[in-house]
Amino acid sequence: MINLGGGDGVDCMINPHDKDILWVSAQHGALRKTENGGQTWIDNLRPGGEGPFVTTYEMLLNYPDTMFCGWNKDSIQRTFNGGVNWTKINMIASGEDQPVISISTSRHHNTIYAATRARVLKSTNFGTSWSTVYTATPFNTSGITSVTADSWNSEICYITRGGYNANPKVILVNGASSADATLNLPAIPANVIAVEDVNGSALTYVGNDMGVFYINMLDPSSGWIFLNEGFPNVIVRDLEIYQSHGIIRAATFGRGIWESGLYSSCALDLALTPGNDPNFGFPGFQSYEASNTITSNRFIVGTSGDVTYKAGDLVLLTDGFLVVEGNKFIAGNAACEINLSFNGGEYSVAAAAILKVLHAKSSDEKLMETN
Repeated sequence: MINLGGGDGVDCMINPHDKDILWVSAQHGALRKTENGGQTWIDNLRPGGEGPFVTTYEMLLNYPDTMFCGWNKDSIQRTFNGGVNWTKINMIASGEDQPVISISTSRHHNTIYAATRARVLKSTNFGTSWSTVYTATPFNTSGITSVTADSWNSEICYITRGGYNANPKVILVNGASSADATLNLPAIPANVIAVEDVNGSALTYVGNDMGVFYINMLDPSSGWIFLNEGFPNVIVRDLEIYQSHGIIRAATFGRGIWESGLYSSCALDLALTPGNDPNFGFPGFQSYEASNTITSNRFIVGTSGDVTYKAGDLVLLTDGFLVVEGNKFIAGNAACEINLSFNGGEYSVAAAAILKVLHAKSSDEKLMETN
């Protein structure tokens, strides 16, 4: 491990197109950059003067040299050249005296959200102009703690609020409307939210003063799930999801950084047989997923079956598995809650004869035999 920034650091950013280009910051917004993986540094890149003790920097992922930060308790600053030059682009409301504590962007759209303890602002033109999308009332005892832009929908953002009281802790903003998504979260400060980067998904994690909680915002009926297995009871201040690796990391106040696989309610392995088929071979619509393996010798008869098997490692169709003409069957590999992709088409059985699928190891390896 190489120490690039020293102790007492605050924020860091890595160019998503070149890992050797990165920025590190320290107290009051001190900012420096390296273009060669830390061999040499460009110092004194922060805006003029001194920022808040904890200054939030945020990179526009589509344009890594475009960055934003909250500054001097009354403004948002922007740079188009990686910190060489900064421009004040927004004044916080007169008398509000609330520094920008959180800025959020997405790699899938260029909408920017910025939060003070009292308000959340939105810009669709690289910060040239801003509009207020949410106001916290009251904010003196339970102010805003973070804002997170939805990965795919530029109209949606997620807001967390503090306070040891019954005021909202999580708010979902969608365009001009907002909704309290606190549900069963405890009445303690919520500090940060992270949302999985899957189009159409709303799989959401919140870090609060107890740890990490999870919910599917598309189906919130079961409430927030406390993910405390193997995790200390500790304040969580930051969350980062690494979608391609299927992991989430939580930065705590005093207990270091922790890592876990993304939450999934699907089974590790499934064995699907005629004996446990709830539709006795006439399935209608069925969709099954497993983290590791699905094995099946079920049969799909009638003429209206629409069946999907999806497993992280292996879909194994054993002797006896049968799909009859007129039904649709899809099998492939993908992580739980990730859609299948077949590079030009899905694997579908709808031929003019009865087909018996012997084996389907992956979306690219399928063996069939016509009876």
